[in-house]
Amino acid sequence: MSDRTNPTLARIQLGRFLKQYRERAGLKPGDPRVTKIAKATKLKAIEAGRVQAYRYSDVLAFGSIYGISRDELDNLTALQEASEKPGWYHQFDVPEAFTTFLTMESVASKLFIVEIELITGLFQLPAYTQALLEYSPENKGGADKGVKSERQGLVLDGDNPPEIVYITSEAALMRQVGGPEVMQAQLDHLVKMAERPNIELLVLPFSMGPHHSMFGSYEVLYFDGGEFPTTVYLESVDGSRYEESERYIKLYESVADKTREQGITIKEYANGKRTVA
Repeated sequence: MSDRTNPTLARIQLGRFLKQYRERAGLKPGDPRVTKIAKATKLKAIEAGRVQAYRYSDVLAFGSIYGISRDELDNLTALQEASEKPGWYHQFDVPEAFTTFLTMESVASKLFIVEIELITGLFQLPAYTQALLEYSPENKGGADKGVKSERQGLVLDGDNPPEIVYITSEAALMRQVGGPEVMQAQLDHLVKMAERPNIELLVLPFSMGPHHSMFGSYEVLYFDGGEFPTTVYLESVDGSRYEESERYIKLYESVADKTREQGITIKEYANGKRTVA
């Protein structure tokens, strides 16, 4: 997805460029020339892409003191304009914090998903999603079927879909979300999705005992286009967080690789189980 048509990505990209140009110019956040445009707290939000709108005048002012080129300024102003346009998710009731994840997911080159307690959103059937709604705090994570449908189409059926490694557990497959018919359809759907060349879908069966991801679910996102650094996404009842430090990346990659070695393919699981009822 182009950063010219995605306001969240445009805001994040604009903030990253502004930080890069400030540091290149050798200016600290507390420099009087910088604080004249934005105080330290606001500057931090701007550079993190956490402001709802960037003023055109601020972009020009930053460009002036950072000594950026004409081409760099043209890029910044194009991003500023894109940041004001509505994204596809604005037609739905999606929490603002979740729009960042939706954006990152849509431009990732690889997704390594470990979701233990339930079927991850990208692979949920509408009936499964509907059955989960009443258990989702404040409709957290865009559980609305319309959001899921748009999201799945964008990521799974786009022109250049990402490589996906998805690990779930037998617990998620055996839990009767929506009843036996829904769960059987969900299992069949997972088997079908795993036939795609870019998707590897593994199951951690009860019979294997403990596994390396028993502490919780997580997702590692990779980006070939430089939109973001490799990022670990962690979600909880009261919010989510993103980790980009090398220490966290190495830790979660190590755990993910060990968990991957413990899993069996969804086809192997389905052939052995036959039914989830």
